Amino acid sequence: MSDELQRIMAIDDPYLLLREVTTRLADAQQEVTELARLRRRVVQDLHAQGLSYAQIAEKAGLSRGRIHQIRHTGPAPEGVFLG
Repeated sequence: MSDELQRIMAIDDPYLLLREVTTRLADAQQEVTELARLRRRVVQDLHAQGLSYAQIAEKAGLSRGRIHQIRHTGPAPEGVFLG
């Protein structure tokens, strides 16, 4: 368990706890979105360099189907929001 999670779980005031949890969830969701975007970009770049999905999957330790799914779903790499 992270120190940040332990800090939040120790909050006694329910309203402050609700605010902190809501803020942390929003931050975590943004991070997950950006990581998914980065992962998709890497798969696209490798595929554009001529590697097959099977080759990418083997080197990444994932299935070919999962690599194909990453390539074709999720947030577009060019859609990053820097706001």
